[in-house]
Amino acid sequence: MSNYSYRILTKPARLRIEAGTDKAGGQAREIGGSGSGSGSTGSGSAPGASANSFVAGDRIQIDANKSVIKISHEEAKEENKDSQTLNEKGYFVKCLHLDKQGHIVKVETEEIAGTFDDRYLRKDKPDETNFKITFLQGADFGHFVEGFLGSGGRIDENGNCWFGGMRLRDFLEVPELRFNRIDVVSGELWNSIAFGLIEDVDTANRIVTLKLEEGERSGLHVNDFCRGLFHNLTGNETTAGVDACGFDKLPGFSTSYFMPVQILDNKRFKYNLKPGTTVHPCKAMKFAVYGNATDKARQSSAYHTRNYVRYLCDVDTWEIKPQHIGVQMGDLSGLVIDGENLGRKSIYLDNVYFGKNILQTPGLKESLKGKDAYTVGLDRYSQAYNSANGGVNQITFTAFASKGGQPLAFSTVSGEGKFTLSVKSVSGCTVAQAGASVRFTSFSSTSTGTVVVTVNCEGLVSYQLSFVATRVADGSPGDPGKKGDVVRSVYRRSASQPGYPQGNPPFGWQFDPFAGTNPLWMSQATFNAAGEVVTSWSYPVRITGDAGLPGTNGTPGPMPSMRGTWDSNKTYNGSSFFVDVVMYNNRYYRAKPNAGVFSGVHPSNPNKWELLNSFENVATKLLIAEEANIAGWLFNKNYILSQNRNVGMDGSADNKPRFWAGSGYAGRDNAPFRVYENGTIVAKEGQIGGFMIREESLTNTSGHKVNGAWTGLQLSPWGFIHLSDSNNNRSAMMTHYSSPVTQNALLTLRVSREDDGVPAEFFNCFYSASGSLRGFCVTAQNLGDASWYRRICITASHMPHRNQAVRLPKWSNSDINDPEFYEVLWDRRSGTFVIGNIR
Repeated sequence: MSNYSYRILTKPARLRIEAGTDKAGGQAREIGGSGSGSGSTGSGSAPGASANSFVAGDRIQIDANKSVIKISHEEAKEENKDSQTLNEKGYFVKCLHLDKQGHIVKVETEEIAGTFDDRYLRKDKPDETNFKITFLQGADFGHFVEGFLGSGGRIDENGNCWFGGMRLRDFLEVPELRFNRIDVVSGELWNSIAFGLIEDVDTANRIVTLKLEEGERSGLHVNDFCRGLFHNLTGNETTAGVDACGFDKLPGFSTSYFMPVQILDNKRFKYNLKPGTTVHPCKAMKFAVYGNATDKARQSSAYHTRNYVRYLCDVDTWEIKPQHIGVQMGDLSGLVIDGENLGRKSIYLDNVYFGKNILQTPGLKESLKGKDAYTVGLDRYSQAYNSANGGVNQITFTAFASKGGQPLAFSTVSGEGKFTLSVKSVSGCTVAQAGASVRFTSFSSTSTGTVVVTVNCEGLVSYQLSFVATRVADGSPGDPGKKGDVVRSVYRRSASQPGYPQGNPPFGWQFDPFAGTNPLWMSQATFNAAGEVVTSWSYPVRITGDAGLPGTNGTPGPMPSMRGTWDSNKTYNGSSFFVDVVMYNNRYYRAKPNAGVFSGVHPSNPNKWELLNSFENVATKLLIAEEANIAGWLFNKNYILSQNRNVGMDGSADNKPRFWAGSGYAGRDNAPFRVYENGTIVAKEGQIGGFMIREESLTNTSGHKVNGAWTGLQLSPWGFIHLSDSNNNRSAMMTHYSSPVTQNALLTLRVSREDDGVPAEFFNCFYSASGSLRGFCVTAQNLGDASWYRRICITASHMPHRNQAVRLPKWSNSDINDPEFYEVLWDRRSGTFVIGNIR
């Protein structure tokens, strides 16, 4: 045992909470003493230990024998957690266990991470949090260096960002995008009456949801023609060109054409795709409206590409046609106007108005010489060719030229008053030139043949003109179409609002309008292919208005005067009273009303002439047209059809009806009224001379039925003749089944066979009264004779109690010299007359 002395210095811990510091700090004190001990165990005592008297209380626990005292920190308050200090080694003391002498016998610690991981972010390894972090002074990313050649990134306290790049999955919304102060567009830039940015698309139900800002209106209308370009994963265009609607195809992108058919709300609408297309609009696609099928106020737009600027107007179809292009500037190659393929570095527009000067560059002045200006052209600039309709040599065109008002003559040698023609280039075909005409001789594998010719006028100036021929072929027949539903209208004249129609056809209504003085009302319903009504009749609407006041007389227009084929030596007139009409190359041209008196002006000159595509008034000896629509009648090949397609006339050489009513052309064989070439008439019902043909019978026109039968005279196909009045009092009746009339007799009854040995009955007369029946009949039957022999038997009723059978005397007053009489015997039991032996 060795003596030892010790000194214990205790200090208050720097607790993480104020309360713990106050209470634990009160226990800190210095304890001194001495002791002795021996061996490995040793023993000793701490002087003054008795003074260290611990009392159980808050955070101090003493075991039962008072040998161990446990001192612990109090739990930190929530508001003081941020001020707690941590042990440098990552642990903090949780509990101290002391014996009675104050010696530490056990220390309980806990790792900092286990307690504070949910409250603090680590700086020495990656960490995360589920709550918002606010950077009041901004944040830097990486090693930030400002400038275009810098590095890293920064977001300052005002939200300004400096990044090297951004990749967004959905939308980037900014008031302005600046690229070194230069706006860049790849594709098309539109100025349209309406556009949209798509937020979502339901292709199954064909519903588009637009991305709109708060308070923003979509501006879309029903029947708008919408077009959008977008990059899809598959199905994008692979080559450049022009699509079926007249717009450019952009490789790597798909074009979607769609039309709103129902506006569901401000953000959503139902759509249909353009017929023949399959590309649906998609999420994030921008689209523009370039026309409308019915609303003229929504039929104009403009767009730019890198090659041209185009202004559209009056667009009422999916396809952009020449009449829809008001102005186009730039590259006009591929744009065909009136058959002429335009070129690059050009402008196309309808009218030009100049306020000041027109300056011509010296190199081009030779084409403008006032009265000596040259005019060149082709009689046609394009033609379609179908090999099924003839040879390729039917494709031909002719060039012409004039100087001022004087035509130039074609010549193979250039000179004054002459023009020459030469083929400059040929693509996709071979041609042969004969004078001023060029004729195709063959087509190559391509579907388009292009010929460029050069017209040289008097050796002073030359022009290049282009002709395009397109080879087409009949397509394969499609599948037979399914019979669809059709909406039919019924009409009624009434001074007041009629009720809903009922039935088919509805009583009091007619399928065709009829004359009258009362207002005309109309109702509609849907019929299936079988002619059955599948919907209710609509609410009747009035379709005729009251007569208006007579209007003022219009200004008389000029009277057209046919002048035959155009001749440069003739004088023509265009005034408000008369305009001359001429024919040139199978086309008609009319002098403009303000043209005045002129001569030598070619019909292609738009200052004096205008091309007649149609006549408002026609007076001609002969009109030849493949198809026509005249006053509501459709002329097509060999038949004429009403505009409602329910009446027609056919001139084909076949066994089909020549006239029909109640059906279209395809269903004429089953029309309710048909007239055939041989004079046969088929009518479902009708009225002739007071008789009605209806329900397989010829009856009166009274329209009354009794017990399901028509009154009056009724004739049926079963040989049924029936006379009765409206009370069903039958005056006469005759039934004739299968015995045809073969002789000129008032009535011939013939039976050629009998079934199962039953007598063949020719004639039956019966009278019934007071419960008794009297009858008379004529039959043919076998009465034991040869099997093939039939006796004619007459059966008559008799008086029950009198035998009136007598032998008949010979005929008196007969012109027959030697008559042969047979006995006629009458059996009173059966009432039968039998022709017996000769007398």
